[in-house]
Amino acid sequence: MVFLAYAPADREWARDLTSNLARQGVEVWDAYSEVSPGENWHLLLGEALEKALAMVVLVSPAAAESESVRHEIEYALSSERFRNRLIPVIVKPTRKLPWILKHLSPEKGTASEISERIAERLKTGEACQSRLSASTLLRMLRESGLIGMWKDRADIQDSLEFARQLRREAEKRGRSS
Repeated sequence: MVFLAYAPADREWARDLTSNLARQGVEVWDAYSEVSPGENWHLLLGEALEKALAMVVLVSPAAAESESVRHEIEYALSSERFRNRLIPVIVKPTRKLPWILKHLSPEKGTASEISERIAERLKTGEACQSRLSASTLLRMLRESGLIGMWKDRADIQDSLEFARQLRREAEKRGRSS
């Protein structure tokens, strides 16, 4: 299953890509379609991220401004399971494209063209080979400010640990309801 991250403004594009990926035999989890009002959004999102084999991020000016999209990208970058499995898709060009996504072979084109390439990348295991060495990419990531983006919050010491804590709390709420 592929986790689809995008801003609400790109919902129509997301629907088109999802239906094209389904025709390619790729199951997609889309929070805006899968989570109903009143459900535990964070718990279901965490469960989907745990089950996903890859993440597709729709990149646009709206996505660049979306806090939830940034958090989902940070989660994927910090998770070993998503290593080489984070696929950026350029929906609308933006100067605010997170720099790291530029190095992950972003896809461009129509939803139909992109879905074929994504399906192939997933089958071959080459979802997003970076053009940079691992050490260079790690150095750039550390210098980017993306890791530790919550550093100005006094209540958060470690963003990865904070994400884990949020997940544990969501799981507790899910079990108690």
